[in-house]
Amino acid sequence: MLLTGWFAWQLPSIRTDSDARSYLGKDDPVGQALDRMEDIFGEQDLFMILVLRRDHRDGIYNPSTLALIREIGEWLEQQDEFETSLPSDLRSLATVNNIVGSDSGLLVLPFMDEIPANRDQSLALRRVLDADPVYSGSLVSADGKGATIMVRRSAAGSLNRQGASRKLEAYVNKLSSDGRPETFHLAGRPIIEGIFDENMRSDTRNMLPAVVGLVGIMLWLTFRSVRGVLLPFAVILGTELWTMGALAALDHPIYPITTILPVILVPIAVADSIHLLSRYYDAQVENPSLDREAVVRLTMQEMASPVLLTSITTAVGFSAMSVSRLVPVFEFGLAAASGIMVALLLTLVLMPAVLMLLPLQPGRGRSRNSLLDRRSWLVRQLTGSAVLVNRNPWVTLALFALLSSVGVFGIRLVTADSSMVSQFPPGHRVRAASDVADLYFAGGTTTDILIDSGSEGGMKDPALLKAMASVQDGLEEMELVGDSFSLADLVARMHAVMNGLPNGSREMPADSELVAQYLLLYSMSGSPGDTEARVAYDYRYARLRTFLRDPGTTAARQVLERSNELVSLHFADLPDASAVAAGGAQFTTTLEEAIISGQFMTASICLPVLVAIGFLVFRSLVMALLLVAPVAFAVLLTYGALGIAGIPTDFGIAVLSGITLGIGVDFSVHYLHRYRELRNRGMEHEGASVLTAATAGRALFFNAVVLVGGFLVLLGARFYPQVKLGLLVTTTMVICYVYTLYLFPAALGLFAAERSQAGKESV
Repeated sequence: MLLTGWFAWQLPSIRTDSDARSYLGKDDPVGQALDRMEDIFGEQDLFMILVLRRDHRDGIYNPSTLALIREIGEWLEQQDEFETSLPSDLRSLATVNNIVGSDSGLLVLPFMDEIPANRDQSLALRRVLDADPVYSGSLVSADGKGATIMVRRSAAGSLNRQGASRKLEAYVNKLSSDGRPETFHLAGRPIIEGIFDENMRSDTRNMLPAVVGLVGIMLWLTFRSVRGVLLPFAVILGTELWTMGALAALDHPIYPITTILPVILVPIAVADSIHLLSRYYDAQVENPSLDREAVVRLTMQEMASPVLLTSITTAVGFSAMSVSRLVPVFEFGLAAASGIMVALLLTLVLMPAVLMLLPLQPGRGRSRNSLLDRRSWLVRQLTGSAVLVNRNPWVTLALFALLSSVGVFGIRLVTADSSMVSQFPPGHRVRAASDVADLYFAGGTTTDILIDSGSEGGMKDPALLKAMASVQDGLEEMELVGDSFSLADLVARMHAVMNGLPNGSREMPADSELVAQYLLLYSMSGSPGDTEARVAYDYRYARLRTFLRDPGTTAARQVLERSNELVSLHFADLPDASAVAAGGAQFTTTLEEAIISGQFMTASICLPVLVAIGFLVFRSLVMALLLVAPVAFAVLLTYGALGIAGIPTDFGIAVLSGITLGIGVDFSVHYLHRYRELRNRGMEHEGASVLTAATAGRALFFNAVVLVGGFLVLLGARFYPQVKLGLLVTTTMVICYVYTLYLFPAALGLFAAERSQAGKESV
């Protein structure tokens, strides 16, 4: 009790972490490259405020909307959550500069020093912007109907992601409610992370009571007794407090993936209680003359072994996730495995101790005079299915073989395509904002190339600038790429202005001295820090950013592959220079690769371990293989269905294999343990399979109902990956249950017949 109280006392200190950067460990090269990029150029991901004026004939080029763009920028400057000290921190029509030539040389002037007073001035601004390829399509849409305001998150905003996102959303919502004719959308990774953080907290608050209430109802319908509800609830409470309290005490945060942990622990923790109580009530029917102590002893003698085995196999399934490169998946697997072992301890210690103190009670609302009581609809269905399968074993096996072949066919069609945007349901405001950014602007997804010239001042080398420009030209030929920018754009623009070259020219100065003169003129005419987004202060490092019109990893992989090809081609004659992908798209693609490889590694480790455990327990290779057959079939069929339906795998199913392998094997354990026990008593296969269906099968039905109900609660989550995971896990649990109840009698019957025939032949 004291230990439980101490864990409960730790709960208020538990914290959440929605930063996707924390998914990869500190030693991961992709994460290190991104950290290096941010050390040089600051935080890479910006809030994007998309302002649309599609009802006006001139779009955003009207005095009212242009004044609003400046007003929004001024409001951002007053908020602590946003960094606006440098031009690269806050980018909009009201802050960026135009490069023009004059008799005295190069001038860097604001595009919008004053708000246009009339239509003519507004259209004059449009003509100037349309002539500048640097900003057309990025800060303003090509059709002139939209504008973008980009702002960097401050240190205070990073500490309170949810607060920063909420404040910005509240501000633009107020603009709409005040009757502004413009339409507003918020995009960018910071807004996504803020919503993630908010959804994580609200989902846990809402779903945990829901799953507890649902499980309570199912327990009452199963046992129709107060002890049948309160004893499992005591196990659930202890498991939740110990597991979540330990996370808080160890200062391990709750990640978006691990928000489901307290929810799924409820049906998992109660599973062994259901089997133990079911056997407790069955023992009273089988042995009506036994007293309370004898019934409890008999129950524990028969159930301690399968309960221990199911807990170990479930813990193995979750522990296998610890091979993942992703920190949240690693910690989720270990935390879930720890919670399972806590539930085992409480089940084997607390429940028999309490039952020894309580008088015997038949339960289930009425007494039964036989384990095969035909008055029970469920017993009739379960035993009838066993009889049917025993009569037609080859038909049953053929049906499952056919379904397996469908799964094998479909799994070859499985594709992967993930994005932060796809973690929200269709119609969500984040998806709408992403669609607007991709349709009207350069795109809402970015990828960066960090270029190291090899020495201070090296970025002033015209050959290196030409190579960067050539990479940009190659990338912008792709339909997926909306735009790109780098130091090469800036230098080319200055060179074009000074030499009367056409707009969009990427011709570079002839030597580095001229490049240095251009940059000096620009720094003298522009604002301090105006080039910070493109080049480091010492001109050793530069950034080449590409905007993608598709947030998915399929598009990102194509752009990254093309980027690598172009870098290899155009940087071949620059031995001192190097380039590495280090942007958001590269990071997201790496996450997806880690998830896919983690799924395969989890299965490749877990399945052999489960087979080995099965062989040690049952002393039979056939029984060991049957132990894992339902979960292997469920995973195969589920992924096969995804492939046939053309639904790509993504972040939302990062823990599907581990959960399925861990929980689904419980059905096999209880069925095989009960069946072997009855066979050891001398029963023939037909009788043993029917009685197993009536006893273990009955308990497995209630177990399956609780598991399915518990995971179906996830369908009400605001966090969309949990919805997908809940649906998929529910599907796999149903498949595991059906496979166990129908395939096992057929396979075991044929195996028994073969052994019997072999025995006769040996005689």
